[in-house]
Amino acid sequence: MIDQVTVIIRSVGERTEPICRKLLEEVFLSKNIHTINTRPFSEAIRKAFQLGVTHHLPWTLCIDADVLVTREGIAQLIERSHQLEKNIFEIQGLVLDKFFGVKRPAGNHLYRTDLIPKALELIPEEGKSLRPESDMLNAMSALGYPWAQQEVLVGLHDFEQFYSDIYRKCFLQAHKHQWILPEIEAFWQSMRTEDKDYEVALWGLQSGKVYQGTIRVDKNFLQEEANNVLSLKGIPEKSTFDVLAPDILRKTTFHAANSNYSGLQHRIFPSSLWNRVIALQNHKPASSPAWHQKFLYRMGNKMEHIGKKMKSLSRLKE
Repeated sequence: MIDQVTVIIRSVGERTEPICRKLLEEVFLSKNIHTINTRPFSEAIRKAFQLGVTHHLPWTLCIDADVLVTREGIAQLIERSHQLEKNIFEIQGLVLDKFFGVKRPAGNHLYRTDLIPKALELIPEEGKSLRPESDMLNAMSALGYPWAQQEVLVGLHDFEQFYSDIYRKCFLQAHKHQWILPEIEAFWQSMRTEDKDYEVALWGLQSGKVYQGTIRVDKNFLQEEANNVLSLKGIPEKSTFDVLAPDILRKTTFHAANSNYSGLQHRIFPSSLWNRVIALQNHKPASSPAWHQKFLYRMGNKMEHIGKKMKSLSRLKE
């Protein structure tokens, strides 16, 4: 089954990118693993989809470079995919998230390749969404192509990242997870003395809480600010690495054994949500968004076609 999967590593130069690839090569054929460095994130989704369609294997696995997978977890996820209905567009597992201290869905998406062309039309334009992938998945679900959440633990998320990336991500969390910020901030405060990652996370969070401008899900967004903050605080950036050192393994093993170490699992992603199919049209009346969305997309395409003709005619008259 592993030879039926095109693997796309979505990277923006994460510190763990070499390790991410090495772990994936323990599971998949190297010729089927591809790394993209595309920004912003909405364009990275589009690029990964286009690669998946080009290689035309039954499944396209998108893994963010800040995820360190386990052989067992990925194998389970692929096994589950073959048990699903044919209209299921995507299946995802859980990751152990360093900054939330819980198991939650992030950074791993196994897509049914023959449905990707439909999804390409539903990726939000840059700047329109802080969650372009989730919004695209929900739009596909409303059109009759649900996605499936599974309790499979795929790997670790956001461990051993660059300080500048931590700053930027936690700046975004101030806008993406406002409903639970007090609890998250208290958790980071409790961890800051034993791990500087959490102190940098707090700096990013505080900056995000007072920011009023346009936000982009883009590696370049805030990069200069993050570098300036680190410089002012006298903290040198982490060095790169391409092997999992023993101390890192011990650290990640500890976290894996204490997967609810923030005490927030029931608040952020309770186990009742770990196994389900998200079919949004099932919760709507007969005149469902699926019908309306299809109509609007057809009308939009037709209007765009008419608009191009009108522009062409206007140029001919000039």
